[in-house]
Amino acid sequence: MKPILPLRLLLLGTLVAGLETTAQSVGRIRKSLDKATGSGAAGTAPAPSQPAAPVDPQAAAKAQAQAAANKALYDKRNKAAQAGADQRVVEFLKQRIEGGSADAAFDLGKRYEEGKGVAADPLEARRMYMLAAERGNEDAKKWLEEHPATKEEEKALAEKVLAEKGDKPKNEPKPAALPPQTK
Repeated sequence: MKPILPLRLLLLGTLVAGLETTAQSVGRIRKSLDKATGSGAAGTAPAPSQPAAPVDPQAAAKAQAQAAANKALYDKRNKAAQAGADQRVVEFLKQRIEGGSADAAFDLGKRYEEGKGVAADPLEARRMYMLAAERGNEDAKKWLEEHPATKEEEKALAEKVLAEKGDKPKNEPKPAALPPQTK
């Protein structure tokens, strides 16, 4: 049994020596890489192999103008795509409103209030909020409480609703009779 202990110590010594050798190899490899790349403990970047080319001011101005034109074109296309998407959303909301959706009425009211996808129309926004509130939308009820209608808004809204139904307001004067035609 005694011979096993020296054998274990011999194996352990070999392993430790092997680890030291591996660690030394890694150190040498790291030093070689640091020297080749110019990095390492000092953290210095390698010197450029060629000096930077001088900048032509006219070429730089031309490139800058082209970049600005490209950005303007991108912005224009993006805005057009967004407008098309907004219009599709508005049509979708109108369909949902016809189906009885209170949330769609609230969302469309918000769009009329902000002018997103539709022309800003505070009166139509109020009408949509009122419809949403009638259908039980709590956000619309809260909005209406926070934004009470003025007398003018109430009158204009009533006239708008009647006009859509084809009725005329009762206080609107009747058109004058045409004068008799003479030959």
